[in-house]
Amino acid sequence: MKHTIVDKARMLRGVPLLSEVSTEVLAELAALATIEDHPMSKVLFVEGDPADAFYVLIDGAVLAGRRGVEVFQASPG
Repeated sequence: MKHTIVDKARMLRGVPLLSEVSTEVLAELAALATIEDHPMSKVLFVEGDPADAFYVLIDGAVLAGRRGVEVFQASPG
């Protein structure tokens, strides 16, 4: 499914960190955003990787760990 900038802006507006951002800035972020679908157990990044992305979880869950030990589980938003 192809998501429009409006679709992505609505998703981003639901993120507490972005809830007070102006509509203009939100539209700019939405234009830059890509929606990715990852299979279970896919490693998105590891400690020490360059911080070159900002992830927003729309659906599912993400486990974060350090040295093989689960630290927390992220939920959508």
